[in-house]
Amino acid sequence: MYSENLLDVIDKIRVETNRIMVAVGAEDRNITVGNQPHSEIAALALFLDYLQQGKELKAKFGHAKREIVPKRVGKEMKEKVNEK
Repeated sequence: MYSENLLDVIDKIRVETNRIMVAVGAEDRNITVGNQPHSEIAALALFLDYLQQGKELKAKFGHAKREIVPKRVGKEMKEKVNEK
C-alpha cells in the first residue's frame, strides 16, 4: 500500500472539496485506508465514514413515512403522522 494515508488527508479533502466522486482504482489521488489488504467496498465504507465523521449513522430523513426505533432486542417501527 504505497499511497497517502486516509487519516493524514481526510481533513484536507473535507475542507477543500464540496463535491466528491470516488472511483476505486482511479489515479487522480491515491489514498489508502490501512497497511493490510482489504476489499474495495471495505475501503469505500471507511472512506465515507471518515469523510462524514460518523454523522451518517445518526441521520434523520424528514420526509420518511416510517421510522425504525433502535432496540437491543427485536424491532419497533413507528408510522409517522402526516403533519400539515
